[in-house]
Amino acid sequence: MSKILLLNPPGTRPYLRDYYCSKIAKADYLYEPTDLLILSGLLNEDHQVQALDCIAMGMQTAKALEWIRNAAPDAVIFLSGAVSWHEDKKFLKELKQLCPVPLIGSGDLFLEDGDKILLKHDFVDAVLLDFTSRDLLHYLKQGAKAGPDNMIYRQGKRIVTGSIKRTIKDTFEIPLPRHDLFPHHRYRYPTVKRPPFATVLTDYGCPYHCRFCVMGKIGYKVRHVDNVLDELEMLADMGFKEIYFNDQTFGALRERAIAMCKGMIERQFHFGWQAWSRVDLMDEELLRTMQAAGCHSMFFGVESANEKTLKAQKKGFSLEQVRRTFFLCRRLGIRTMATFIIGLPGETEADIRRTIRFALKLDPDYASFNLLVPRAATDIRKEALGKGWFEAGQNILDQSGTYPIMGNEYLSAARIWQLKNEAFRSFYFRSTYLLRRLKQINTLYELRHNLANGWALLTRKALS
Repeated sequence: MSKILLLNPPGTRPYLRDYYCSKIAKADYLYEPTDLLILSGLLNEDHQVQALDCIAMGMQTAKALEWIRNAAPDAVIFLSGAVSWHEDKKFLKELKQLCPVPLIGSGDLFLEDGDKILLKHDFVDAVLLDFTSRDLLHYLKQGAKAGPDNMIYRQGKRIVTGSIKRTIKDTFEIPLPRHDLFPHHRYRYPTVKRPPFATVLTDYGCPYHCRFCVMGKIGYKVRHVDNVLDELEMLADMGFKEIYFNDQTFGALRERAIAMCKGMIERQFHFGWQAWSRVDLMDEELLRTMQAAGCHSMFFGVESANEKTLKAQKKGFSLEQVRRTFFLCRRLGIRTMATFIIGLPGETEADIRRTIRFALKLDPDYASFNLLVPRAATDIRKEALGKGWFEAGQNILDQSGTYPIMGNEYLSAARIWQLKNEAFRSFYFRSTYLLRRLKQINTLYELRHNLANGWALLTRKALS
């Protein structure tokens, strides 16, 4: 039985590299890497699996290399991303020299430039294009000669891209992930009320096609409800108290979401949980069912207060639907987070200020103001390159807004970055908001982590 290492490499920043969305954590939060988590169950059938999350453990390069050398894996599955590749490639090159075993990557930058990366960097042997598929198992068993799908790999001196299979509304099952391999005492999230918490993925991809997001490009498939409930039952037996559902759009299939919630109620899990969704999917019946199953926080991508922008970016909902859903959540006592993108195409400074005012009036429990990033394989990337807002050679991308990335027709990258920071200050420095947050804290754990997140936000330094 071969030994496989699942690796989240070290970094000088708190990098979140998972699920084709790499960024720098804005505050004091970190969760199980989704790609590696799903792969842990798939690989566990035929291999001895280990996991090393260097970001969570605060493990730097020298110690990580020593740890891996002692572990003596037969292959390494690593995470990377556009936000951290400039660091990751140096580490991986050292790792290959120390342990000359196959290095197989997963991450957003490989979706568009995987073949070019393999061509330029001979220390990477292959990359995954769907971490939920079993194609990696075929590759590890038979090598490149098997011609695996959903991968880019070396075949002699050639770089080969296997058949890319993107299903729409398909179903799948996965073996139960090995949550026990990951350092749960090191993970934290702003809305978690009671530790420890685990990350669960109930579907893959997204059925919607927002122009700035890659998730609508990778297909959409959902796990069987019973397969998800079995994982939750295992987590309950392990003593987990909260769940972070890392689905892109919880409730995209309404009846499935209700069935899953009813299953959680029937099995008496008593988890508290949080998830991402869309405002146009929520109604009072669904929210009440979710709440009865333990949901206490919901996150929604609002993006802009300008209807023309929402339409142009193919969001598919209106501001009235935003107001209605946030009102319903507030009435039911479900906490909310609204995410906004500052600097979308076509927006002037006046448009952005309208979004800031809208965020203040909407008054969610949390707000996240982000920069537009020309992410790999998105429509926005093509537009940005075509209009000269972004240079093709600029590959360090962080949508959370650590540094200016790109402008639009009316504003420079630097000005958009300033407005993003202004939005953050306008929202979080209100005395009424701070008082409300304090009143929401019910445990010492919440107090400690709220203070840690506040301090991290205030002291976070921009990249030079």
